[in-house]
Amino acid sequence: MAATTTHRTAPPSAVAIDRLLERDRAGNNGDPPLTVKSPSGAVLLTHLRLQVAQVQAQDLPVRLDAPDSVHKMRVATRRLRSALTTFKPLFHGSVVRPLRDELKWLAGELGAARDAEVMRDRVQAAVEHESSELAVGAGTADVRSELGEAYRVAHDQVLADLDSDRYRQILADLQALVEQPPFRKRATARAGKTLPPLVARSYDKVRNFVEAGQSMPAGVERDELLHDARKAAKQARYAGEAIDPAFGKDAATFAAAMEDLQEALGEHQDSVLTRERLRTLARHTSSPEVAFLYGRLHAREEAHSDVSEQHFEAAWKSARRKSLHRWLR
Repeated sequence: MAATTTHRTAPPSAVAIDRLLERDRAGNNGDPPLTVKSPSGAVLLTHLRLQVAQVQAQDLPVRLDAPDSVHKMRVATRRLRSALTTFKPLFHGSVVRPLRDELKWLAGELGAARDAEVMRDRVQAAVEHESSELAVGAGTADVRSELGEAYRVAHDQVLADLDSDRYRQILADLQALVEQPPFRKRATARAGKTLPPLVARSYDKVRNFVEAGQSMPAGVERDELLHDARKAAKQARYAGEAIDPAFGKDAATFAAAMEDLQEALGEHQDSVLTRERLRTLARHTSSPEVAFLYGRLHAREEAHSDVSEQHFEAAWKSARRKSLHRWLR
């Protein structure tokens, strides 16, 4: 996708992003309030503008390693890719397909740093809790050092990515996306007619993965299917949130249910990944005390997995309520 901009303006601050979001939802951004009668393209363009502004706003904070900045840029990147995927019938594929691929790359690079950050914080918190009861104080310093180094390496890679021509081209392409959105004629149709079936399609993917996972016994294959269900639930959530300004309570309630399901499945996935990491750490430590600590943490994660399974069952029961989906059909 070729760049069309010849100058760059200062990116909006995080506070400005929040205000933009509030204004758009309130319908007082200078344009007519978004409703189900608004053109589909107008609804999507409002969402795309907010996410592009968020990517721009987090550029400097990520470079400065500000708390939560990697997460915020990653989420905005994922929301953009999700919108271009869920609502792809409204866009010219030859234009947005390459951008979707580039956004996937950027989200992956940011994800490596974010995952290392989450793992560091999760394991360190557990270590601090357990080590207060065990005589392993000397060994916990090694744990903190190793996990901290893993995050620093991942963040250094993100910094290199942000200085690359590839990233600069993504920024230019995103600006072109919101200045000259590559909509098909279908995007001029009313939002109430065009958008709900596309959101429904995203939910169908969630249901298929969940049902497939539930049919499997505990193990790697089931974990993989539930991980796919988590990603699908996140995309369905983003789809509902994207059109919330036009569809109001219906979309907001749907998105909230998908978020609950996503978080419940996320608890399960985080526990799976943490247990894998603990096994790796235990194999490489030379301290019997630290190895024992990792074993304690692994057992704790297994117990947490049982609780997360209950949360998942409750969230799925709520997410599949018929009343939640009537507006989509």
